[in-house]
Amino acid sequence: MCSYYHKMFYQCELQRSFLLQVAVFVLILQVDGRNIGFFWHVADQHLDPTYLTNKVADSCHDISEDDSLGVYGSYQCDSPWKLVHDAMQKMKDIEPNPDFIIWTGDSTPHVDNEKLGQSKVIDIILNLTDLISDAFPDTSVFPALGNHDFHPKNQLPDYENEIYNAVAERWQQWMFGDTHAEATFRKGGYFTLPVTEGLRALVLNTNLYYVSNFAVQDEDDPGQQLDWADGVLIMAKGNNEKVYIISHLPPGRFEKNVEKYWMYPDFNSKFLSLLRKHAAVISGIFMAHHHTDSFRMVYNDEGDAVASIFLTPSITPWETTLPGVTGGKANNPSLRLFSYDRESFGLENIWQYYLNLTAANIDNNANWEIEYIATETFGIDDVSTSSLEKLVNKFRLPESREFNLYYQYNGVNYAPEEKCDDSCKTDHLCAITTLEYDDFSACLSRASPSLHYVSHSLFVALITAFFLFI
Repeated sequence: MCSYYHKMFYQCELQRSFLLQVAVFVLILQVDGRNIGFFWHVADQHLDPTYLTNKVADSCHDISEDDSLGVYGSYQCDSPWKLVHDAMQKMKDIEPNPDFIIWTGDSTPHVDNEKLGQSKVIDIILNLTDLISDAFPDTSVFPALGNHDFHPKNQLPDYENEIYNAVAERWQQWMFGDTHAEATFRKGGYFTLPVTEGLRALVLNTNLYYVSNFAVQDEDDPGQQLDWADGVLIMAKGNNEKVYIISHLPPGRFEKNVEKYWMYPDFNSKFLSLLRKHAAVISGIFMAHHHTDSFRMVYNDEGDAVASIFLTPSITPWETTLPGVTGGKANNPSLRLFSYDRESFGLENIWQYYLNLTAANIDNNANWEIEYIATETFGIDDVSTSSLEKLVNKFRLPESREFNLYYQYNGVNYAPEEKCDDSCKTDHLCAITTLEYDDFSACLSRASPSLHYVSHSLFVALITAFFLFI
């Protein structure tokens, strides 16, 4: 079966396993007569400047001094410069003229605060800023801060400081002289800008709600960000604009350890209320932080899916040290390309690329491959909220092919043979569909979706048989 993907490639699927594929150059400017554009989402580079192949880098763990590090990185370490540089060059090769780029933060490595310091944090953020702007000098970039983009890490404040100011100075190139955007960023790390006519970017600093951020934990609305965002979304509605929300830290829980959540409970609920209130205006929500490939569904009080959140996997392959994580703890480096309708601003498709880090180090060559194309791999029309809701319903079926593929790609093909049992599947489905903490506990307490489906089907069959024979 052959199908078009991306405006520069043509793919023929040779095996259902997606292991054998061939790409042939073509040029397709529009899909089905619609005006389709493309944009990149870059997340979690976690550059470690101390990474050298002949020594253990600061970010490495569970590795000895005798171990040599791969030229493109190690699963026990954060990204070397060679990896982040090659990733940017590959983005330029695949799609050199995106409409814009979303960058959702976490530039610095997973190291103790004493190994960084304020000046090093600033230097790393600005080095990656230069890397992106050099590769895409004429492209608008909408960047958000991650919880590692501050010193001390996680402690992002809601007042002006040296890091916000230094970053704002360099990011002025992407703010186009908008003094209001620069002012709100210097104050609290958030801003809004028009992307194009009819589309607005709302870049939020959700690190202000992080349970590890003690700088603002006692405030009702740190930096008045929620109140400000509410006003921006009201303004967007009045101007007949659609909005893309861009941020680092997501609401809800971590699918690989469902005891772990990121936002303080009160902030988690307030943030979700904001999304529900303005769902009709919001056309996309782009976040990261997990390093894994997943998504989240937002439902209204009637149980209707009204918004969805894309969690983009990381460039760093770093194996998490969080306790209680189930399944693979690392991931392969990844890049994500979205397509969208330039008129409605609805999201059309995802092309997920990845680097097999083990092979790259053995071959001394970074062969970035297409991992999946969302519509083809999962059998959905597009990546809208309604299509993702249909996909969730496919996930719920026993022995769901779609869920098994999702689980394989959740770790960016790090452990493709790994299986997810009923308990694991329940964790993932609850994490995807239940973002309020209290509701999440109720979701987990129910039987696993597969078993529930089987039990319900068996019940219906027994009742039918009973009435046939009485």
